[in-house]
This record gives sequence, C-alpha cells and structure tokens, in this order.
Amino acid sequence: MKSLSTIISTGYSADEVKFLSRLGQRPFRKPEYTESYSGLQAKPAVEEGIRMLESADTAAMSQKLALLDRAATYFRHALHLKPDYELAHRQLGKTMFNKELSLARQEGCQGFGEPFMLRANTGRAKGVGVVLVHDYGAKPGQMRQLGEHLQRRGYWVYGMRLPGHGRSHHSLDYSRPCEWFNTVEDAFWLMNEMTSRTVVVGQGIGAILALLLGAHLREVSGIISLAAPVKLKAYWMRLAPMLYPMVKYRMQKLYNENNKAYHRYIPIKSIGGMRGLIFEFPPHLRRVTCPVLLMQSRKDDFSYANKSPQIIAGKVNSRVCRIRYAGDKYVLTEKNSDQEQINEICADFVSEITNGGKR
Repeated sequence: MKSLSTIISTGYSADEVKFLSRLGQRPFRKPEYTESYSGLQAKPAVEEGIRMLESADTAAMSQKLALLDRAATYFRHALHLKPDYELAHRQLGKTMFNKELSLARQEGCQGFGEPFMLRANTGRAKGVGVVLVHDYGAKPGQMRQLGEHLQRRGYWVYGMRLPGHGRSHHSLDYSRPCEWFNTVEDAFWLMNEMTSRTVVVGQGIGAILALLLGAHLREVSGIISLAAPVKLKAYWMRLAPMLYPMVKYRMQKLYNENNKAYHRYIPIKSIGGMRGLIFEFPPHLRRVTCPVLLMQSRKDDFSYANKSPQIIAGKVNSRVCRIRYAGDKYVLTEKNSDQEQINEICADFVSEITNGGKR
C-alpha cells in the first residue's frame, strides 16, 4: 500500500483514504430485520407488503419511498419467520429495485441512465442472477445488450447504477469510490434476495468493483471482469490532480450523438479517486476465491491488454481463473465486431460455474 502522503497527492479525499485502507475490515452492509410485528404471521405480512407495494406504484414521489421502505419491512418480517419463503424473497427484491429506480428518476435519470431489471422466464426456479456493473463515466444502458442476452439464457439480470451516473457529467463531480462500492454491495444483496446464487459482471472500473466485492463477500458465486484496468496507458490521468481546477472536464471519445450510454464529459476532479481505485485494489485480490473470467481486448487503448489480466490472474486465489481475449476495442459490452461471441462466452461461463443454473 502507498503511504498516506502519496495517496493524498493523487487526489484522494480523507474519506477515500479511510475507505481504501480499511476495506478488509469493513462490516457487511446486508440489510437486517430489526422491527417486530408481534402476532403477524408470514403470509399476512407478505400480503400487507404487496398491498403497500401496489400503493407505491400510484403514489406521489414524496410518499412512494416511505411506502417502499414499509413494504420491505413487512417482507423481511415474513422472512424472519420463514427464511425459505420464495414469494417474500421475490417481493423484497422487487421492492428494493423499485426504490433504486425511484431514486434514479428523482435525480433526473432517464432512458440509458436508469437501472434495469430483466426477469427470467423461469421465475426463481433456475436460482441464478447476474448483477451488471457499468464503467466509470458510463450509464447502466452500457450493459443492456449483454443483459438481454443473459436473460434469453434464463437468468435474472440487474443492471445497477453507480452513484453520480446516469444524469449529467456535473453529478460525477461528487461521486466517490466508497459510494460506488457500497452501491455495488447493495445491488448484490438485492439480487441475492431473488436468486439463490449471484454472479457479478463489471466493465472497466465496474470490473474492479466486482473483484473487490468478491474479495470481501464469500456469497459471490462468480465474477466476470471485462477490461479491468491495472496498468494504464493514459498518461494524462497522472496529471489530473494538477490540471484541476484549470481544466474541469475532459470529453470522452466513446461518446457520440448515436450512443447515449456514456456521459459526454468526465470531470477531472474525480479522476484522482478513480486512479486511486485502480492502483490500490490489487493487494485485495488474494481474497478472491470464487471462479473468475478475465476478458480483455488486445486493442485496448486504455490499459496494457497483455499485462492487466495476467496481473489479476496471478494474485487471485480462485481454482477457476480464465483469461479470454475478444473484442476490437476497450468496451466489451456493445458494438464490437464479435459482440455475439463475447455475450456467449459470458453466458457459458455463468452456466458452467453454476452447474447449468441448477440449484
């Protein structure tokens, strides 16, 4: 680990220093049941929760979040009495997603900027869900194509939204790695309510967050890392802390008028936190024991394609750790010449490590 003075010089805030240095000792954020409804049995509790969930669909935003929180409490009460209650698990997951979607819309997110949930046709019987984590400076819609392919293969899919993303590049100014990681962990527990096993797929910075989650949660069934950066080619990023506030934003070359899955600009102010996450996450990889698939493009112009997956594979303690090269650019989740092959590789890996999706 770098010294505190070195970390601060890269542009970290005090909260980020604390987050990175104490990540291994942080408590889990899994929501716990704390309120008791004495005398209320599991089935009536679920029925009351469903009633509140239906009321929230037509309620004003000021009341919607309160109703969703109340509904979640009823479902958790039912699960406290009957842990294997399938309907309560599904409804709790639905409630948690509706809350995330409502918060996103409250912040002004639309279209590609909204989180999405794709329901498997097989219900919960298949028992496997996938959480998709988009890249820094992108939106949940970046992962939509891959998500739809996984849905067709019979998996539940949750395309989550990182804090500060999905609205405008100005909101990225105040988003930090500690917030991103907490949201990824919350997304995992959301999907874990709806399925018996959960695989996490991340692109770029999202892949780093997925690997960190696998390092500290044994419940993660598998990780697919899409172009996780370790060794950077982008030398301008090293100068980012010195450029701010003279230069506040940098235009993304991935953005164009026909592709709304990316923010047009990325703030120089938050580059320090992103760089810190890239440089500091490798020591945590030794805690990763679940199966890992590392995918990289040989034409990656953001990081060294031959070095990044090799470094990660050399540090994780997974029995199953594979490296695959595919795609014709850094982004492996859309508009590649071999996109169908990439989607199939991801789906086949999920099927393999979850025994074909059987419980």
